[in-house]
This record gives sequence, C-alpha cells and structure tokens, in this order.
Amino acid sequence: MASGSRNRRGSARAKPHERSKAAQQHFAAIDLDREWASLVEKKIVDSCHPKQRDAVLDPSRRVSLLTGRGSGKTGTLRARALIKCVTRKNARVIFIALSKDNAEELLWFELKEMVARLGLTHEFTFHDTKLRATCKRTGSTYRLVGADDKKQIEKLRGRPFDEVQLDEAASHDRVLVEFLIKRVVGPRLGERGGVFVIAGTPGHVLAGVFYEATRLGGDKHRPYEDRDNPEFAKWKGWSSHWWTAEQVALIPSAALLWPNIVANWEEALVEKETEQWGDDNPVWLREYMARWASDDTTSIYQYQAHTKDGQPFNEWKPFGDRKLEGVAMLEAAVAALPKEFDDYLFGYGQDLGAKDPYALNIVAFSPSDRKRRFWHVFSFEKRKMYAKTIATLLIGEEAVAKAMRGEVYTETGGLFGVTGWPVAIVADLAGLGETLIDELALVYGITIKAAEKAGKFGAIEVVNGDLTDGRMYVIAGTPLATQLATLQWKVDDFGQRKENKSDANHSSDSWIYIRTELGGMFSAPPEDKPKATDETRGAARSAAAKPKAKKKPREEGSAPPPKRDRGEFDSLLSSGDFNQLEWGNG
Repeated sequence: MASGSRNRRGSARAKPHERSKAAQQHFAAIDLDREWASLVEKKIVDSCHPKQRDAVLDPSRRVSLLTGRGSGKTGTLRARALIKCVTRKNARVIFIALSKDNAEELLWFELKEMVARLGLTHEFTFHDTKLRATCKRTGSTYRLVGADDKKQIEKLRGRPFDEVQLDEAASHDRVLVEFLIKRVVGPRLGERGGVFVIAGTPGHVLAGVFYEATRLGGDKHRPYEDRDNPEFAKWKGWSSHWWTAEQVALIPSAALLWPNIVANWEEALVEKETEQWGDDNPVWLREYMARWASDDTTSIYQYQAHTKDGQPFNEWKPFGDRKLEGVAMLEAAVAALPKEFDDYLFGYGQDLGAKDPYALNIVAFSPSDRKRRFWHVFSFEKRKMYAKTIATLLIGEEAVAKAMRGEVYTETGGLFGVTGWPVAIVADLAGLGETLIDELALVYGITIKAAEKAGKFGAIEVVNGDLTDGRMYVIAGTPLATQLATLQWKVDDFGQRKENKSDANHSSDSWIYIRTELGGMFSAPPEDKPKATDETRGAARSAAAKPKAKKKPREEGSAPPPKRDRGEFDSLLSSGDFNQLEWGNG
C-alpha cells in the first residue's frame, strides 16, 4: 500500500523539463483572440499622448526614443510591451535597465497599475522575484533585467525576442550597448521580426550608438515624422522619436489627460528658476529639452562633432562611411584635403606603450592656410607593435629589408610613401619607448623626437582652442575621435581635476604630442638688426652707464604677475603672416 502511494505521488509530479514542454505545447495550442487583442490595443493607444502614440505604433525594426525627463518615455515602453504580449502568441519582450532594482522602481509597479487600469488584472500573472509578467491568454512574457548583472545579460545571447528595450541608453556603457545590439540579441531578432528599442534622455558624452541614433541631423536615423519622404522609401536604419514634457503640456486638455506630465514640466520650470539656468545650460538642455550637450566641467576635450543644427564641426569624413585601414586610409584622407593648397606638410604623433596599445596619428596642415587648420588624416592603434613592425608601417617592407641588410634605401613605401618624410615625428618614451626609438634610429634610420610631456594641461588647452574655434578636423569613428569625445576628468579627494588613469587615452596623447611639437616650429620671422657703428656703440655704452630704475614694488594684496612655463603655450603658429617656417632641432 505504501508502494502504491509512492507511485501515485510519483505519477502526479512531472519533471521540470516535462512541465516546460507541456507549457510550450499549451501556448502553441492557444487560439489568439484577435477581437479581444484589438480592443486592448485600442485602449492602450488611446491613453497615449500624440508623441507616445507615434512611438507605440512605429512598426520599424530599430526604434530610438530621445525624451526629456517626465515626458512619458517609460510609459511608451510599457505600452509597446503590453501590445506585443496581447497581440502575439508566446511573445518574448525584454526590458533592460541599469540594474534590477532600477528596473523595479522604474517600471514594475507602474506595469501592474497599468494592467489594472486596463481591466486586465485577471489576464496577467506577475512573478515578483523574477520580475516577469505573463499574459495567460497568449503565453507571452515581459521580463525586466538589470545590465549590471552580466550573467543575466549573457543568458540573453542566442535567444530570439520579439522586442528588446534598453532604457536610459546614454547611461549604459557604450561598449555594452554595441555588444547587445551586434552580438547578444541583435543576431536573433530576425526570426521573430524582433525590434530593438533604445530610449532615454541625452547624455554629456557625445558618442556611441544612442547618440548616433538620435542626434539632430544624424545620418544613422530617420525622424518618424519624415517617414513618408521619398528619400526614406527603403529606410532600414533607426526610426527616431523626440519630445519633451513642454510639448505635451502645451496640448489642449493636457492637464486633464496627462496630469503627471504637466506637473513634471511645471516642476522643471521651478527648478530652472531656482538654479538660475539659462536656456543654453547643458543640464537644462539634456534633462528637460532632450538635446545632446557636453558638459565643459567634466569633459577633458571640447570636441564637438556637430553643431546644434547637426552640421559637421570637428568631425571629418574624408572617405565617407567606408572602413579603410593602413595606407589606403591615409591615401583617401590626403586626397580629400582642400585643393586650395598644394604645400601640405605632415606630422606624426605616437604613443609607445609597453602593455598598452601603440597609437599613431598623423596631422596635415598647410603653411599657406591663414585659418591655421589641422586635418587628421590617419589613425592607428594596435597592441604588440615592435620596432620592426613600426618601421614596416612607416617606411614599408622593402625599405625595412634593405635596412636590416645594412643597405641604404632611397625610396620608402608605407605611410612615408604617401606623405614623404614628415616635418615632425614625436613619441612618448614611457615604458619601452626609449628602447624602441633607439632601435628605429640605429637600424632603420627613422629619427623620432621624444614628445614634450611637461605641462600636459597646457597642451590640452591648446588643442581645445583649436577644437572650439573649428580649426581641427578629426576622422569620424577613429579611436582619436572617440577619445576626444568621451574622456572625462576625475575629481580627487581635494577637488582637483585629474585624468582617470583607467581610461584609454593613447590616441589623444599622441595627438597633443604632435600638436605641441608643431606649435614650436612656427614663429614670426626674426627682425633684421642694423649693423653696429661707432655712433651706436657709443650710445649703448652711455645707456649702460646710467643707473637703472628700481622696479616699482607690488602693492600689498595684489596678485603677482603671471609666470609662464613650458606647459603654457601661446596660440599655435603665432606668426602674423603664417609663412615663416622654422625647422625644429629634432
């Protein structure tokens, strides 16, 4: 009898994989109630304000939302997810927040309230521990995860989804965003016709997928309101949506229909007045006006890829969106230099790390250019670069082979074959740099000057002057462009700004090294001194015999006169006529 009892208990319990299989069969057998689903979808859409409605109904496969604070962005994501859950069988929708706690605070409780308002409480089950909502009629699920849990993110790899939503995209690591889109979930969205949605307020770092998918005038996205324009007839890129709480508050009857958004906007105006923010304050622009704006107090470099109206400023695309490397990159960039000059000169800046990547960036400029502009024409970063591989990159394989045989080479290939011998080539001597420079000079005949590293902050200021004045153009998508756009100051315990040593700055360092070196190569032409005569010699002796006037004492409490050192640089190419070139000692 005991045995029979055990058998009955055993037959009543299914193994986990059997329960999962049975659930899948149950969901597959569900006959979608399309009339019910249509009614629910209509209720959801009717509750949205016009900007939300466009974003909720957008059928694109790549959707971006750039919104101001408190304007209904998270509600848009909830609405999209619920519509997917009620209109599709066994749909899988994922919401990714900065952390699991953040996901719970932002969306979980509001999701339950939204389901209740729609009268669907009996249609959904909620698993509070796993933050997973399931529609019982369709078997579809909406799950919330945190990007800080790398194991959970990795579990998403290789699984098909109907929609993946990344919230506060500007606050996520830029590498993670690209990793999710290109490697983790992107490759499996196709089989379900899945959608990737990135949403958030703008950040102060003007770079990354979210920036390119939302910035004003960007070519990686198409504003939703322009979807019917002929030029977007076959558009497959990001479909972008932009709005602020102010736009919603100006809609008639907004206070009755969307009182929370109107209250958020009124509070924003109070905060603006309290903080005395101007219309161009970067915090105001980002958080409430949904506009990308860098913060001068945190960014090391004042790199601005585009103007506010989306026109290129410091960004340069000499070969369009083509992916070029090595000599081909340099040739294409040099060919794209303005044709008004035919006397371009080139400078090479290098960062020779022992464990860090070797970085090389080349700048082009014309002594005839009165605007004193600088064009970035080559970018390279790679680990494990030794003297021979560096020499091959610079002068080509044939010249290297001759040099190693002790022969004299008269022609060069490689990068020098395009630019000729540069007017300046500098490198950081940290790590193994000094050893590499000696070998490059003794074996391959490539003389490289040690970079001027004293007064680095001053050198950064000079580069920032070029950037803000629009005299410096950097190839888009290169490590140099990324570093100039993203590097941030780190404030120590004493409130002093310092570089964050954990941030990659190999290309940006090589850039300021060559920029500093070029600054010392140009100066005004020396004045012609008249030949000395007996009369002038006598006048000089008389002047020397006169007692010298005492210096006027500095008034108590006044600031001492400014001192200049090698780290404080005058404006590059200080010559008024910009035509006198003085070759450096190196």
